[in-house]
Amino acid sequence: MLGKFVLIYSLIQTFLVPVIFRSTDIPHFVSLVVCHEEIKDNLSAELRNATAKELIELIESGVLVKIDYTIEQIRVLRKRKEVVRSEMLTKTISYDLISKKYKIVANGKKEEVISFQEAKKFWNTIEISFPLEKINSGEGYCYQISARLGKIKTISHLELDLMKYWANQIPKIKSEVMKK
Repeated sequence: MLGKFVLIYSLIQTFLVPVIFRSTDIPHFVSLVVCHEEIKDNLSAELRNATAKELIELIESGVLVKIDYTIEQIRVLRKRKEVVRSEMLTKTISYDLISKKYKIVANGKKEEVISFQEAKKFWNTIEISFPLEKINSGEGYCYQISARLGKIKTISHLELDLMKYWANQIPKIKSEVMKK
């Protein structure tokens, strides 16, 4: 019986999920802003379409949902690119059914808000500083940001991959090549 379930689940993941999501529904970054300072760059980015209706229902049922952002500083050389620095920013969101507040945690910083719009803004926005110490003067470099939803375990110890709510697409954005 479990074999039939796994087969049906994999068929749905492979064929049906991509059809259900229109290209406009797939999560994507709308902007990546880089503000230069003398010794660091300040980055900010915004992710859109990251909360499908089913994902909102999951959050509002009290389940803790995690999103991992990977931010990479890439040195652009003549014939290749080299990741100089990579950082992971993890954010979690949950809904407290008793207090009726959304709780968001981002690398130790906690926020509690009442409206889902406020929670979504905090969850989908990245602001981070990157030092330029590993980039030599005159070298080209850029930034790339990607996002991935975490997995959750059900009461029956099954693991549910939440990336299906994003049609198994990993949203990415890359900045223009800049010079130090």
